[in-house]
Amino acid sequence: MAHLELVIGPESTWEPRKGFLGLPAELRIEIYNLVLIETPKWERRHSPLCDLCPRVTTIFERPVFDDDDATCNCKKRQNTGLLRTNRQIHYEAAPIFWSRNTFCFTSAKDFTYNNCQALRHEYLALIQHVSILAVSWQEYQWPWFYRGDRRQGRYMCYHSVWPFLSVLEGLKTLEIMPEYIYRLSDSTANEDDDRYDYTRLVTHIREEMPLLEEFSLAKIVVFDVNPKTSIIINPLNYWWKSVKAQDRDLVYVKLKRALDLGKLTTEKEVKEQLRAFNTNFAVHVSFEVETKLLGMAENAFSTNPSQPYAGGYKLREGFDDRNTSADLKLRDGTTATVKLLGLPITQRTRIENAKKRWREDDRRKAAGKPTKWQEKHKTVMQEKQEAKRAQRGEDASKEYQAYVEAKDAKREATEARERRQRRKAKAKEQAGLVRSERQAKETRDAERKRVRRPK
Repeated sequence: MAHLELVIGPESTWEPRKGFLGLPAELRIEIYNLVLIETPKWERRHSPLCDLCPRVTTIFERPVFDDDDATCNCKKRQNTGLLRTNRQIHYEAAPIFWSRNTFCFTSAKDFTYNNCQALRHEYLALIQHVSILAVSWQEYQWPWFYRGDRRQGRYMCYHSVWPFLSVLEGLKTLEIMPEYIYRLSDSTANEDDDRYDYTRLVTHIREEMPLLEEFSLAKIVVFDVNPKTSIIINPLNYWWKSVKAQDRDLVYVKLKRALDLGKLTTEKEVKEQLRAFNTNFAVHVSFEVETKLLGMAENAFSTNPSQPYAGGYKLREGFDDRNTSADLKLRDGTTATVKLLGLPITQRTRIENAKKRWREDDRRKAAGKPTKWQEKHKTVMQEKQEAKRAQRGEDASKEYQAYVEAKDAKREATEARERRQRRKAKAKEQAGLVRSERQAKETRDAERKRVRRPK
């Protein structure tokens, strides 16, 4: 029997792959979910590091989707730079980013121009959740919040919404304003006006979007819940002129209703769903919100958008950034859930935000960088110095201008005096000549008389 030999090879030199890509794929997927999936824009709040984030619990926060402050980046998506790290990370993370986020657009133009026309087809096929809304200001609020171009831009490119939506083959949830389906061209138009009628396109929504699971109509309405500023004595005095924007406590109420896709097969059924939303559901929700949440008397409720409630709203206690929804039982027996946006922060949130700002300051200090407050202070001081320099330059310019004007005035005065002196000298000289001529004439006349005297 042959001898068996046991051969022991050298110790293994294998080492685990270092770095992020060395992690198991499951962990990387979880990291992508945590980093790339964000709260929808409608419910997003300002970052604790943002200057627009409230520092106290009594201020109503202006939502990021309705704030045009150039210094605020809270409405922009964060951490998208991860998709540009390398090809492998992009290949793994892009499907998560495009399929699990809700993409919110504040206008049809924003939806068609900035996204659907700029994205690759492979990205469009991944998008599953879309929301196209805008703040539905009341008629008496229009002059304050809308310039003419902004109001016009609200419905710009409405004709392109549905063709671009049909490109989103993987769409599962769609949230849209009723005006993007059907609306009258103006207040004097009749229901036969089909210039803004896209109900026919909605009837083919099943064919265009076979994966669609939820199709909802939604809108966002605004109320001023400050009892001092929401009182309106006379709507004709223009509510928007009476108080500054920063003095109002604005609450944005988002109401939503899912439609039955099986009842959208004809244009008549689509219009019936729109009518039910606008004249029944939205009115019932407004009644419950104003009477149950904002303190309005039931007999004071009106459906006329041009006649605001003159008594003044006051938000019911208990609503804050940690309690933003309310379940309402409507007058027709159904229930609805509304989201209240722009609410004040709680004391707990205020402390958490302060701690986040402290940690950010510590991180900056450890990296040898100035804190946010120091940067802001430096910016303010630079602006003040620039203002002082500009003021000094302006003062110097004014002084120089005054000096030039005084010099010109002095020169003109000197020239005028010299002209007067010359005129006086000339007049004196002429007077002397006249006097000399007169004396000479008198002398000649006297001599002539003496010569002619008879002997």
